[in-house]
Amino acid sequence: MQEELMVAQLSPLVAGQVYPDTAPSDVAPPYLIWQQVGGQPIQFLGGVGSTTRPRIQLTWWAVSRLAACQLRDQIQAAMVDTPLFAEIATGPVADHEPVQGLYGFRQDFYLAVP
Repeated sequence: MQEELMVAQLSPLVAGQVYPDTAPSDVAPPYLIWQQVGGQPIQFLGGVGSTTRPRIQLTWWAVSRLAACQLRDQIQAAMVDTPLFAEIATGPVADHEPVQGLYGFRQDFYLAVP
C-alpha cells in the first residue's frame, strides 16, 4: 500500500510523528498530518482493473517559519524521490496557528499507482 510506504518515508523527518487525519492534542512539533482529499480515477476499457490515483494532502507544523520551510523542502524531496515517485499536485501553502504559536504548510501530492 502506497500510504504505508509514504508514512515510512516521511517518519524520519518528524521523529516518527506522522498521523492520519488529525494529530493528538498533546503532540509536540514538528509533526505531520496526512489525509486523502480525492484522486484521479483510472478506468480501463471494460472496467476491469479500474482504480484511483490517490491525492494526498500533507500538513506539517513546526515551532518557527524557518523550521517549517526546512521541512517543506525535505518533505517535497522525499515525496517525489524513490520509492514513492509522487507527483506534486499543488504548491505549498503557508499557515500559522496563533494560539499554539506554530508555523506550517500544506501541500497536495498524487501517489503513484502500484
